[in-house]
Amino acid sequence: KVSDEEVGNSMRYFPLVGLGMGVGLAAARLVLAAALPGSLVDGMIIALLAALSGAIHLDGLADTADGIAGGKDREGRLRIMKEPHIGAIGAVWVILVIMLKYGALLALSGRLKYQALLLVPMIGRWAQMLVTYRSEYAGLSRGIGFTFTRQLTMPVVLCNSLLVGACAYYLFSIKGALIALVILAACRAYAAYFRRALGGITGDVLGAATELAETAALILLVVRF
Repeated sequence: KVSDEEVGNSMRYFPLVGLGMGVGLAAARLVLAAALPGSLVDGMIIALLAALSGAIHLDGLADTADGIAGGKDREGRLRIMKEPHIGAIGAVWVILVIMLKYGALLALSGRLKYQALLLVPMIGRWAQMLVTYRSEYAGLSRGIGFTFTRQLTMPVVLCNSLLVGACAYYLFSIKGALIALVILAACRAYAAYFRRALGGITGDVLGAATELAETAALILLVVRF
């Protein structure tokens, strides 16, 4: 049986897991592109990105969007987020995120697609770490997010941030480093927002952070600066 401490400590490996996912996505695109049109392949890669995590992060995004849109106070938002059914707002957010990811990946050309696929899943999982650090658990019942908030330490966050920043710089030079800084600042602002809205974070909030960070990173890679 895996202990709570082991589950909590697993977060230190999240960016490396994201990098491994990125390698798999890049390899899959290389194989698929040999037989299928590029636009179709990009759609399949976005679907594969969701499937690799069991779509759990998209589920977290939907639950979080429904809770924030529908709840009048902390308890109401958390109750909505615990409901098993997806609401209209959550469905719209899921569709928007998938469309934006697909559109951004489609807009990238040649080698940049493969570089993006290596970096983006890594950034998505790093985002969970940035949001978790120094956050309290806000769920109505104890979930996996509770364990993460109790185990994550500053040295782990710093080491992983340096790793992600180095990979971003290696893959995209100064642009990659700037994108990493933007994601870092956005994640801290995101965590501050949920401290006010919910009193902290939940597993759904962390899943939503991954989806939003991946989407933002892909869009920023398309922007010329």
